[in-house]
Amino acid sequence: MVYRLVCSLVYGICIASSSYAAAQSSETVKEEPAVQTEEKTEAANPAPTQKASAEKEVKSAETVLEPRESEEQLLARQKKIKELIEQAEVQLYGEGVPVDLSKAAVLYGQAADLGSPKAMMRLSALYRKGTGVELSQEKAFELIQKAASLDYAPAQAALGISYLEGRGVEKDENLGYDWIRKAAENGHALSRVMTGERLLSQADNEQSKQTGQEYIDSILQNASPQELYTISYSFGHGLRLTKNPEKARYWAKAAADKGSVNGTYYLGELYWNAKEVPEALKCFEKAAEMGLTAAELQTGRIYLYGAEGVAKNPAKAVYWMKKAAPIASNEDLLTLVGLELSGPRAVKNHEDAQKYLDMYIARAKPEELEENAEKYWNGVGVRKNFDIGGALALAAVQKGNKANVCSYAMKLATPNWFGGDPVTAYAILNDCVLQKGAPEEEVKAFEALEKRMSAEDLRKAQNLNGEDAIEAIKIRRVYLTSK
Repeated sequence: MVYRLVCSLVYGICIASSSYAAAQSSETVKEEPAVQTEEKTEAANPAPTQKASAEKEVKSAETVLEPRESEEQLLARQKKIKELIEQAEVQLYGEGVPVDLSKAAVLYGQAADLGSPKAMMRLSALYRKGTGVELSQEKAFELIQKAASLDYAPAQAALGISYLEGRGVEKDENLGYDWIRKAAENGHALSRVMTGERLLSQADNEQSKQTGQEYIDSILQNASPQELYTISYSFGHGLRLTKNPEKARYWAKAAADKGSVNGTYYLGELYWNAKEVPEALKCFEKAAEMGLTAAELQTGRIYLYGAEGVAKNPAKAVYWMKKAAPIASNEDLLTLVGLELSGPRAVKNHEDAQKYLDMYIARAKPEELEENAEKYWNGVGVRKNFDIGGALALAAVQKGNKANVCSYAMKLATPNWFGGDPVTAYAILNDCVLQKGAPEEEVKAFEALEKRMSAEDLRKAQNLNGEDAIEAIKIRRVYLTSK
């Protein structure tokens, strides 16, 4: 993922009520709804570089004073609930420990038994997906219903969705929208927009339209940046709200203006999809400056390859791609290696090229290493570079690709490669050509090498055991040669 932007909009934040209503789309919702209904949670598929637990800070659990419970007892119960939820989050997200959804479910269950609607909601989500507990839409519904009865707005919203979609209960549109409206009145941002949109659609009822616009306006003024992003994402993907790209952009702009990095990135994606590349880049770069790694990568790629209205800029490409290296694809890393090894003078950095080559090699499988070795060695689809091709071929051998030992030896025998090693190449090829059915190219490479070797090197090579030579290259440093 990769993200966020800085741009103008189809209709601005301060648009008149009539303009907003006019932007309503007749397109129906087709995608599987996935927007979460908990307070201040991101929409489905948030930026991959943002740690989920960081987005879901554990706050004091919402609890209700039980009959005959003193304030001291309430505080003690709240403290225990908070501790249980924190422990559950650790198990859920694997913070310093292996992910254990079953343990998370147990801990959420204990917090739910103490009266936490938030824990009930989290446990409900596990039952709905069958993760850590046995799949049960009915149990998920019961937990949501109980949390909603505690006047917990996210649960009221989830209960409304359950009735609308028939999750764990028979479909009932009237009950569904009743609960959505209760959640809206309780301050739940997405529910307020859903309610507002529904009221705005009642063209023959001016009072309903006015009330609907009031719901919308209140969210624009009071919602958190994350809530605004969730609304934008919902409009963009048809989740809970009718799909409407213009409204998605409108709400993304509102989120970006309030400082949401996800909103800024998503606004960039919307511009990008509309082929408004310069505006998209502004947003991506702004999100990158805010520290979103995926945005750093996207910005780097755009500057690397250029796009309509955006010129190539190798220096900026390298700058942003280096920042995004931890999440960059293997292809991105190799591209970065090539830029820093043989790109324009302003971006050359042999030491960094080696660093990112090492990072790539650690990730790649032997087959991928060998494939890319041949691409770089022969210049197939990439700028030819013996140093990169040779280093990748050696790494493939070291990772167990024994079938390509002879191929690597042929590279070592190349007379015009600065990293060549004729003695080692000869020792290995000497054994390769003894094999029955040895490829003709190996035989020719061996014969050509023998003709151009000095007497001293030839003596060394003929006295070097091929197996010993192979073992020696297995512990060689995989390096990019440099003069």
